[in-house]
Amino acid sequence: MINFHTYKEIQYLRNNLKISYAEIGRRLQIDPRTVSKWANSDQFVQRRSSSRGSILDPYKDAVRRQYEVEKCTGTEIMRSLHEAGYKGGYTTLKNYLRSLKRGRFPTEAKLVLSSKWMLNTLQGRTDLRTILSECREFSCDHDATKLITAVKEGPLRIRNKALTILAHHKGIPTKTIANFLMIDSRTVAKYVLQYEQHGLDNLKKFRRYGL
Repeated sequence: MINFHTYKEIQYLRNNLKISYAEIGRRLQIDPRTVSKWANSDQFVQRRSSSRGSILDPYKDAVRRQYEVEKCTGTEIMRSLHEAGYKGGYTTLKNYLRSLKRGRFPTEAKLVLSSKWMLNTLQGRTDLRTILSECREFSCDHDATKLITAVKEGPLRIRNKALTILAHHKGIPTKTIANFLMIDSRTVAKYVLQYEQHGLDNLKKFRRYGL
């Protein structure tokens, strides 16, 4: 089962760059059949959780993303849920959407904006000038250029690391970055510490990539 970040990678490489399933599979180290499946999927839904609770629980991350980031209507979200195998009723979904709306405090809105910023950066919609104006000072502007190149062109692990460092300099909290990339918060902290202590030139994985 892939994560949301890999799903977006597949969608971008296939739909925007028109790269073949086999080449995407080679880059991301996953089966081309899996690439084909998710490249042609309109919605990413996580595997169902085995924990007891609301029947909507396994789908809440996807629902929240559709509602707050993609601005889908309840009807559109319900259609996606049914396609993903959701067996619950619309009332359960409506109550959850209502709770999201009630709970949107300033910190909540900031979280949504942070996710949008990371998604736009991942998809190449944020240019260098914007990143330099929005992020805290890098050790040198050249680092920002390298990071943006890595996000656009590097393999998955390099993209995760590069986006983590950019998002950190944007001031996005560690937990928010970790949730977006679906990695451990300690991994985010490690990437940031490596950059702060050694910069890009001394990071082994960046050197291997040629940055």
